[in-house]
Order: sequence, then structure tokens, then C-alpha cells
Amino acid sequence: MIDTHGEHFKWLRRMARRQIDNDKGLIKTLKSIREEKHLSQGEVAFRMGVTQPAVSAIEKGNSDPNLGTIRRYANALGYVVSFKVAPYDEGWVDTRVEMGVGQDSDDASELVQMAATRSYSRLEPGRWLKS
Repeated sequence: MIDTHGEHFKWLRRMARRQIDNDKGLIKTLKSIREEKHLSQGEVAFRMGVTQPAVSAIEKGNSDPNLGTIRRYANALGYVVSFKVAPYDEGWVDTRVEMGVGQDSDDASELVQMAATRSYSRLEPGRWLKS
């Protein structure tokens, strides 16, 4: 039987909540990029090969898009999303999703500094999603 009152269970629930928050932050970031580019949901939907209500549902959190759908959304904006798989003890210092803009995406010292402090996913050259 699972001890639902134990510390391990509480820790697992906290980690699950952080992952959900990160997922929501990713969608929020993609929506912000869409708005910055002055693209309508309809235009993004056309580029993705889905309907406008499908894009609306993604942005409102009314659907649970799979990885392929998230990639197509990013691609429709001219971006690439990558993911990192790591143990819970790596990269979970700050789960708020923020945009970090690097001057040169190939700048090794910047990437080393970023990796030392947080977990980042590449959105496009020079733009990183901090999770």
C-alpha cells in the first residue's frame, strides 16, 4: 500500500506540480511569441495543420498537447523546442519559466554559466527557455 502521508509521496507531488507549472509556462511562452510576431491563432493553426479552436484550446490549457503538437506549434512560429531529461535533483532550483536572450547562441561561456545555474531548453538561436 502507498503511504500517501509520507514525505516521499509529498515530494513526488511537489515534483509533479513543478512539472505541470513548467509545461504551462512553455505554452505561455509560445503564446507570447505568437503575440509578439502579431500572428493570429488562425494563422498558427493553418501552419500547424489544425483548426483555430485547437490552438485556442492549447493556449487556454483546455487540452494536453503531445510533444509533436508542441513542436508543430513552435515550428509554426519559426522556433524549435528541445527537451532535457534529468533526475529531479538537477535543474529544479527555479521552476518559473522565463525567457533568456543570449547575444550569441554559440557563446560557450554563456552556455556553461546557464547550465551551472538552471536547466535551459533551446527555443531558437540566441533564445533559451529557462525551466
